[in-house]
Amino acid sequence: MGVTLAQALGTYTHGGAVAHGDDNVRGSLTPGKLADFTRLGADPFATELSLLPDIPVRGTTIATTVVAESEAP
Repeated sequence: MGVTLAQALGTYTHGGAVAHGDDNVRGSLTPGKLADFTRLGADPFATELSLLPDIPVRGTTIATTVVAESEAP
């Protein structure tokens, strides 16, 4: 039995916050929560599954602060 891409991404994001015990303040882009997110170089929903590991990370924001940024090669 497999999972959908949406389920996998949800488990990685919201599920991680739940496991850490702070899903009340992070884990989803919701008004009032901290803006933790990663900016990707491609849309994972428009990418062939076998190529998902090759999607570059363009930036990471934690609690509204940009902590890492990368430009296209």
